[in-house]
Amino acid sequence: MVGLMVGIALGLVSVWLVRRLRGEPWMFAFALLLLPIIYVWFALVDGSGANASRELLAGLPWLLAGVALLWFKIPQATLIVGAFWLLHAVYDVVHDERFVNPGVPDWYPLACLGTDVVIGGYLAYVGLREKRPATV
Repeated sequence: MVGLMVGIALGLVSVWLVRRLRGEPWMFAFALLLLPIIYVWFALVDGSGANASRELLAGLPWLLAGVALLWFKIPQATLIVGAFWLLHAVYDVVHDERFVNPGVPDWYPLACLGTDVVIGGYLAYVGLREKRPATV
């Protein structure tokens, strides 16, 4: 439960910081690239190249979405970025059921879930309020 609260706090701080820097949503699109890399890193620290490969393969949609959203002008980009953050929250919930990655700390999936839901919910809210579809 502490991990979830830390994740929510981190999500709120992230949203506040990005809004202050006026960099949204491209900063959150860039951060999509980091989401799978963290799980890969945990596997590599644990010394499992096989787990790292599986994590990289599972994270491919976020990597491709991050690159596409940064590279191309895509209508409704804010909503799409938000949807990928919310999808990553689902990934965090089912991660331990789908993958054996002993390098992932016990607290991490809940912390990541909290962060993902806050950022994804914020971006979905902003995307739905946009009068003109935004591109990243």
